[in-house]
Amino acid sequence: MKTWSFFPVFTVAYIGLFCWLGLYAYPSADDYNLANMIARHGFWQAQVQWYMTWTASPFPLIMVSVPAWLDFKGYFLLPLVTCALNLCALYALAHALAEDARKKFTVALTLQAAWLALVPGLNENFYWLCAMSYTWAATFLLFTGALLVRFLKKKSKSVKEGVACVAALFVTSAYMPQVTPLLCVLFFVLTLGYAAAKKQETAYCLAALCVSFAGFLAMSLAPGTAARMAAGGGGGRALQTLGVAAVFGGITALKFFTKPIIYLAILYAPDIAQRVFPGGCSTRLKARHVFALTALIAPFQQAVAGWALGEGLPPRAEGLTIWLMGAAWLSLWVFVYGNEAARDRLRVPRVWRGVFLLLCLTLSYNFTSLVCDLRVAPFYAKERRQRETTILRQKSEGKEDVVVPTLAHKPRLLYFSDIGLSPNDWKNQSFAEYWGVKTVSAAPLIGQKGSGLLSGMESLAATGDAEAQFMLGEIRDPVFAPLDGVPKDGATAARWYALAAGQGHAHAQRRLTRCYATGIGVQKNYLYAVGWLLRSQF
Repeated sequence: MKTWSFFPVFTVAYIGLFCWLGLYAYPSADDYNLANMIARHGFWQAQVQWYMTWTASPFPLIMVSVPAWLDFKGYFLLPLVTCALNLCALYALAHALAEDARKKFTVALTLQAAWLALVPGLNENFYWLCAMSYTWAATFLLFTGALLVRFLKKKSKSVKEGVACVAALFVTSAYMPQVTPLLCVLFFVLTLGYAAAKKQETAYCLAALCVSFAGFLAMSLAPGTAARMAAGGGGGRALQTLGVAAVFGGITALKFFTKPIIYLAILYAPDIAQRVFPGGCSTRLKARHVFALTALIAPFQQAVAGWALGEGLPPRAEGLTIWLMGAAWLSLWVFVYGNEAARDRLRVPRVWRGVFLLLCLTLSYNFTSLVCDLRVAPFYAKERRQRETTILRQKSEGKEDVVVPTLAHKPRLLYFSDIGLSPNDWKNQSFAEYWGVKTVSAAPLIGQKGSGLLSGMESLAATGDAEAQFMLGEIRDPVFAPLDGVPKDGATAARWYALAAGQGHAHAQRRLTRCYATGIGVQKNYLYAVGWLLRSQF
């Protein structure tokens, strides 16, 4: 088999395995919550309610609501649809950049495989309906980027095409305003990169920047945003926002630069630059600009999406941030190697680039997790089906308070937000409302059959079960909804969290970080808080 034909076959199989795992995906608590809102208010009124009470623009809500409106029929196809849309967007971008028709689809497949290997929180971005909007935001950005590249490469530009580009950028930034940092970097790069840029190009870049910022305001000025920020605490918001953005944004940036696959951009940048700028381009951008501008994206994203709530970005937002940093990294390096002299400094044989890419794809955390999940996922799906059957059986027997077993098989990539012990938890309430019962709670089988729920849980935790230890900590944690008859005790919660965290339980490590940072159940110790934070992040 020829070298050039190996990677298309490999990447098709690689992408296909990720889509195959999606066949075992199930709705999560947030998905049920959205379905309940649609059932209560109707499809369009639900969009208004969500925009008024939560931090989100209406565009992703409309798209995310459609499967919920259809009662999740075909839910298992969502990862496949998401992947197909993203692949089409990548092909459109490759079509705008490359002249060789044979390589366009190969480039798109390779970039899609790299995205699946690179993005942290892939379980949320790819297998969870309420977080897929982050991936769709990246997809829209790709389509917009392809439109913008084709427009700027034309010698004669029409006003209608310029207006279409500006409108596309507005929709993209309004759909998910977190893409605004990359758009700002893009316009800055375009302004510097085109050495012989005419006033017309500069005008279009400034207009695009203005409408992107207007799209960003669509979310930042939403009533739901103000309500959420007010819930985070009183004054000192600006200083707190900058502090949180610096800490967590710095961690995200460090994660990006520790991923070997991103350095492929340097290896492929000369070839891409030669196709984009065959006659050369500006040398104003230097390698140091690549590091500086790319690293600034993560803190800015943290400030935009974190809202100074004292915690890092959720994995789905961090995944989008890493993706945006990778796109900015590649585009900036293309400009750095935009002149012939710079391109000649880095010429790596194609075979070695291919070997490096192959190793990066197969040794990534996402792919190794996928290999493990292909064995676990069928059992997980079987448990979910049995749980639904149990709920319907108990409902038919007239029971209003339903108890189901916790999941024994939990995949790494398939996203699930499992219901807990307390029926007062919002996840349990969403689940109960969707299935038409009064309350739903989940407990290990030993807790259901033993002398009591707590004693059964403690017996299981005493055997070293990290999940049981974590659940016992959550039951006692003053921050979470109470379980009837169980008093809250921060010290006991911190002790159970510490036992689970010591075994590598990521959620317990994050909870322990909060305990040490706030002094709940333990003596306040910022050094310990940072230590557990780093363990949970890496």
